[in-house]
Formats: sequence, structure tokens, C-alpha cells
Amino acid sequence: MEYNGSCTRLTANGNGEVKCIVLAYSFSEAKRGLMPYASSIVRSYPFISAFGAQVNVHRLIDLTRLPFVKAVAAHTTVTALGDSYAFSPAGFIPKYIPVKHKRGQGINVAVIDTGVRTHLDFTMPQNRLVRFEDFVSGATSPYDDNGHGTAVSGILLGNGLVSRGVYRGAAPQAGLISLKAMNKKGEGSAFHILEAMQWIFDNREKYSIKVACMSFGTEALKENDPLVLGAEALWRSGVVVVASAGNSGPRPDTVTSPGICPEIITVGAAGFRGDEAYVPDFSSRGREDDVLKPELIAPGVEIGCCSNVDHYMVLSGTSMAAPVVAGYCADILSVHPEYTPDKVKEILIENAAKVSAPPLSAGYGLARLPDDYA
Repeated sequence: MEYNGSCTRLTANGNGEVKCIVLAYSFSEAKRGLMPYASSIVRSYPFISAFGAQVNVHRLIDLTRLPFVKAVAAHTTVTALGDSYAFSPAGFIPKYIPVKHKRGQGINVAVIDTGVRTHLDFTMPQNRLVRFEDFVSGATSPYDDNGHGTAVSGILLGNGLVSRGVYRGAAPQAGLISLKAMNKKGEGSAFHILEAMQWIFDNREKYSIKVACMSFGTEALKENDPLVLGAEALWRSGVVVVASAGNSGPRPDTVTSPGICPEIITVGAAGFRGDEAYVPDFSSRGREDDVLKPELIAPGVEIGCCSNVDHYMVLSGTSMAAPVVAGYCADILSVHPEYTPDKVKEILIENAAKVSAPPLSAGYGLARLPDDYA
């Protein structure tokens, strides 16, 4: 059974239970008043005044009419936005923009993904894996049973130690906070994604988190999208949020959530024919008469990155593009830690290289790091 209006896309299971996210006008009132209407409160997200809940289908409409309930949003499943998993053959040099060595120092970046392997590119000569949290299974030691999170982390801040600098990330001296919110299939519950966002919000000062990278996406809700609200709350708290545009191109209006959030930096993929950048068909496009999304494109075709089972592998997708830009944000903040997210975004947009692709595909152009921050 499906519901319309404020309950769009909510679907009951065989037991008549609906997983949903309840957005409240008052967190404290909702905390006291929800229980008679919800079978269980699965998670709470005070940073956006919301709750993850299971609700009996017969109580759903009554729930939406409570004075402290702003909206009831669908519980969605997010997907890691990387494709074409392949191990790098001997001698293969990926189509990747080389970066300089000393960048991102003193900046910690949170990566919400499938976890991370303790790859030498993160742990030697010094260990830059600052913290690992597992919202899927509750493990305390770092692991990655999919590989996507390790790849994203390598593109962002791997130092290229094992490859002698060939597969070096965009911010090779930044610290990594790995938040596992997606499973071995590269899928994640909105409950776990929001839990990871809440963790960043609660711990951003303790761990000096300046940047959050979100290389995942789900079909955007038209209004009251919890992932968008979460990304927006982090941005306004002082964390630069960078998200993938999605791999649903070339049709327009295919940017995924949380990438549709107007405030954050959304990144599409770029490939290269010689020195000329192009936007591959898979990279999601924005929509007319709306905020320009994605704002930037970055290398996302055949990118060499750290592997969870070998030294390196090659991946394509907007998941590979987002960590490039997240690394650039860390590089800028390592020089000017006082910069706000809006200032960092402004610098990247002003320095983007124009490309021969329409704005709905490429935004303001190819992301470049100004020489002042290299």
C-alpha cells in the first residue's frame, strides 16, 4: 500500500509496518508524543529534529496530523555511486590528474561510505586514520567488505606510498574519519546515513571535522528530504559537504539526494580526451529553472584508487569525482582553516576551468585547485 501527500513513497511491508522518517517542529514534543503512534523509534536525529520510526499502517494518517509533526518522509536506500570495478593491470597508468605532495595537513575529513581498509597509503609513514565508526554492524576495527569506501578514501587522501606516488589522492596529508553506513553490497539505509550525519554533527569540534564526503545517492524526494536536510544542517554548522551528482545521466533532472541540496557542493564526473575534459553519459544532469547542479565536475572515468583486497584498482563514477573536490576543500582549509563552507565553495567555483559542455552537465566547469593552495 502506498500513500500520497505528506506520505509519498511510503510502502507498508507484509506485517503492515512502514519504515519512515518523522520530521518534527519540536524534537522534545515529538520525543514524548510519538510512542503511542509508532511501533518503535529506531533512531533519533536531533540535529534535524527527526526520528527514524516504524509505524503501523493504520496509525500513519493519525501520525501526520499531530501538531508537532512537520512531515513524514519515506525511508530510502542509498547506493554507492561507483561502477566498473577492475583491478589495475601491471603498468597501467590511470587517467588521473596528478597532485602535489603536501596538502590537507591538519584537516580531518569524514567519509560516509562502506568503511575502509587499513591500507598503507593511509597508515604509513604515519597513521592518518583518525577514527572508524560502524553503523551497520557495530564493529570497532576498520574494515571494508565492499571496496567503495576504501577507493573513495584513497582518491581523497591516499598518499600513494605503495605506488611511489602514482595513485596519490587530492589531500595526501589530511586525516580520515571513516563512517561505515553502507553494507557489502554498497547499499545503505537512510537510518544509518542519517546516524552517520548526526555523528559528524555531534563530533565535528572534538575531531576537527572540516569536510564531509558523500559518494552515494538515492532518488530525491520532492520536499522534506531528510538527507538534504541533514547535509544542509552540516553545512550550516561549518562542515563543507561534498556529494556525488549521481550516475543516472544523460537525462536531465537526475541529480540524486543529498546532491540536490542547494547549499552543498555537488560534483559530476569528467573524462578526458587528451587534455580536453568531457562529461560522460553516466554523470547525472541538473534541471532547468533550478539551482545549478552539479556545480563542478572532476575526474571520474578510469580513476586509479586504493583497493580493499589488493593495492589498487580502477573505478569510474561520480563517486570518484566527489572525493577529488573534497580533497581540494581540505587543501584550501589547511591554508585558511577559518574559511566558511560558503567561502570554500566560492573559491572552487571562481577557479573552475570552462569546458565545452552545457551547465546542466558540467556546472561552472572542471574543478581546479588554485596555485595558492597547492
